[in-house]
Amino acid sequence: MTLTDPQVASVGLSEQEARTKGIDLMVSKLPLSYVPRALAARETRGFIKLIADRRMNRLVGAHILGTEAGEMIQEPTLAITHGIKVDDLAAAFHPYLTLAEGIKLAAQTFTKDVKKLQGRSGLKTWIFSILTNRAKTRGRRDKRSVPFSVLSGLDPEDEPAVHRSRFTSSGGWAPPPERWDEDTPERLLLGSETRALIDHAIAELPAGQRAVITLRDIEGLDLAEICNILEISGTNQRVLLHRARAKIRSALEQHLHRP
Repeated sequence: MTLTDPQVASVGLSEQEARTKGIDLMVSKLPLSYVPRALAARETRGFIKLIADRRMNRLVGAHILGTEAGEMIQEPTLAITHGIKVDDLAAAFHPYLTLAEGIKLAAQTFTKDVKKLQGRSGLKTWIFSILTNRAKTRGRRDKRSVPFSVLSGLDPEDEPAVHRSRFTSSGGWAPPPERWDEDTPERLLLGSETRALIDHAIAELPAGQRAVITLRDIEGLDLAEICNILEISGTNQRVLLHRARAKIRSALEQHLHRP
């Protein structure tokens, strides 16, 4: 393994070495852009290349370029060492949304077009179908909607996003939020002290709020991805995100000495 960025990991024979030995080869090369976990992580640089003996139907080499190549090469190493057949590797169970699943998909491409994995028009369509089916299942269970009266149990720390003292009896702001100075927020937000304050405020959030705001506002994932990863409903995700953002804003307001 070579600790570059991305990593490079190899085991067994290269394609040229296998041809020199007179082996009747099958070669599979799967770009990481076809691996669901790599798509979710937005890190699709690299590929998985498997080299197999066609007559024996067994791997003789594997070469991986990717951010976690050193971890991913373990399974091909075991397959070569113990003579596991390519068909068995392609049929083995691999947890969904893991990089290890890429080894299974690469093994399947020996006999299938990479754009038609799982018998669908493309891997992205396959992923979308999985998410759609999961959404339908969750929708039937949740009956697709919930009254606001049940939202109080969604957050372990169930409190108003903004304290009631900030409002008048008629429901208006008292006083309304003020704009920060034109240059002061940018100057302060670029400072290490304020960045440290935000990091600390996020770390102090309840686990659910911390996970949602990290995935949404730091990692940039969309609603469907967050719901799928955390296995929560869209309503739950929006409530947690709103409360997390409100707490971060409150911490910033105190830091900037604003009401």
